[in-house]
Amino acid sequence: MTGESLSIELTRRLHDGHLEAVRVDGQRHAYLACRALDGSPCEIVLEGIVDLSCNNFRQGNIILDVTVSRTSDFISREEWALLCQTDDPGKVAQYRHRLETMDVHYFLLTSSYGAEVVAVCARVSVTG
Repeated sequence: MTGESLSIELTRRLHDGHLEAVRVDGQRHAYLACRALDGSPCEIVLEGIVDLSCNNFRQGNIILDVTVSRTSDFISREEWALLCQTDDPGKVAQYRHRLETMDVHYFLLTSSYGAEVVAVCARVSVTG
């Protein structure tokens, strides 16, 4: 499944659903436990994490949108600063240039309330 079709499927399935948990293991994988509006569970698996940021996690995180892409065009300056842990434009540019040489996916989960997850990883898959 392409990044665009996965984004459409996840947004359609999870819009107004909930992000319930984020778990990161020692193998550079992250597991995002989600629940659709109809109550069905879903887990988004980010494999081979290069970088991951999860901010504003709260009780009742309501999912607005999920984007998966091979290009980083949709990631805002603020989200790059979260991944780089700096808002220095020079350091962010160096970081982005380094990622352009890698075979990665860019992942962004935005919420209408609560957590935002931005990640750079090797693969994105969905179970459930």
